[in-house]
Amino acid sequence: MKKLPFVLFLIACRFFSFAQEAITLDKAIQNGALYLIGRLPADSKVVILNFQSEHPKLSDYIIEELTTNMVNDKNSSLVVVDRQNLELLQQEMVFQMSGEVDDETAQAIGKKLGAQTIISGSIVPLGDDYRLRIRAIEVQTARIAGSQNTTIVMDLILAALTGTPYTPRPSTRPGASVITQAQPEPEKPAESRPLDPVEAEPDAVASAIRTRAEQAAPKPTPPPKDKDAWKRKALYIGGRVAYSDHSYTLFDDGGSPTVGGHGLGDFGWNKLDYTGYLSFQFVQALALQVEFSYVTDTVSVTYSSPEYRKDYTSSSLMIPVLLKLTLWPGYFLIQGYGGAYYSLPLEKLSYKEGTHSDTFTISPSIGWTAGGSLGVKLGFGVFYVDARVGDALGYTKINGDDRDVRTYKRFFASYSVGFEFGLITRKKR
Repeated sequence: MKKLPFVLFLIACRFFSFAQEAITLDKAIQNGALYLIGRLPADSKVVILNFQSEHPKLSDYIIEELTTNMVNDKNSSLVVVDRQNLELLQQEMVFQMSGEVDDETAQAIGKKLGAQTIISGSIVPLGDDYRLRIRAIEVQTARIAGSQNTTIVMDLILAALTGTPYTPRPSTRPGASVITQAQPEPEKPAESRPLDPVEAEPDAVASAIRTRAEQAAPKPTPPPKDKDAWKRKALYIGGRVAYSDHSYTLFDDGGSPTVGGHGLGDFGWNKLDYTGYLSFQFVQALALQVEFSYVTDTVSVTYSSPEYRKDYTSSSLMIPVLLKLTLWPGYFLIQGYGGAYYSLPLEKLSYKEGTHSDTFTISPSIGWTAGGSLGVKLGFGVFYVDARVGDALGYTKINGDDRDVRTYKRFFASYSVGFEFGLITRKKR
């Protein structure tokens, strides 16, 4: 009878020594996720900080798998911090995901990320097996909110992550089943060494690790597409082609035998003008537009006698500076604008009268222009139609030796089609 208590003690010790069977790495991570979901307060924000291991790939694998299990569990309401935010903080605070992080550093990291709980742990060899420890720490109080230890049996995944030769082995524990992999062990010569896991199943290992990594990688939710971004550009670039009706008023000074004349009237000439421009959008409804237009002037005047005819020909760069008001209803653009222009001669004025011809230097001129346009969003920009009028504020002058001689003044009306697109998106207000 005195030996009975001792015998019962030995039986109890033997029973508890095998009460926790070693399980695979994936199963241990899954159990750890379920434990944390049930242990931590609902809707709390957690950060999976690090898992100390001598194998960085193993540490990364545990963090990624644990994140995936906690995020995808339908019963979980925990908010897990994005791994990218942690990696940015890692560069700032210089710590390793697979290294040891003290409690003080862990608390500082948790506070920076706005987390209520930090999850960390370690995985270390334990004989032929491994020991996985998962621990949750409250950020504010440093109190351990939960801790779990699990024995991990060597399997194909764990062997690949640790670089350990792997041979499936039957369990020697009473009542335990044989732990094997779905892939059978390849036959080998009698005296050959155990195959490295990558040599034994290269495709299976690579495929398994790649699949796990893809599943564990966080899938960031893309931000909603901003449909109105085309309306909030700071700079617009555009161009247009205009059909212009130019009308000219000749000046009769009665004093110049070369360019003087006795006719005074309107003389029209239709032509195409080409324009490129930059528009600086200060706010949604107001912009400043600077244009560069290539304009040609051809004036032909026939008096009572057909032999007595005057022809003026010149080209210039017209540079309007316009204040522009813009409205953006739906997919449309409505614009109204007005301003001044500066006309810069690009060549000498060619003058012909009867059989006599000559060229003269002319002075720049200024004028005004105003108009409006209606556009619709098309692809990455806006297609529009435009109408405007303009008038010179003075006559085009020939620079003479003793005085400047006035010749003609231009009035125009143009109708154009164009396209513009925006650059540099302004922030929403």
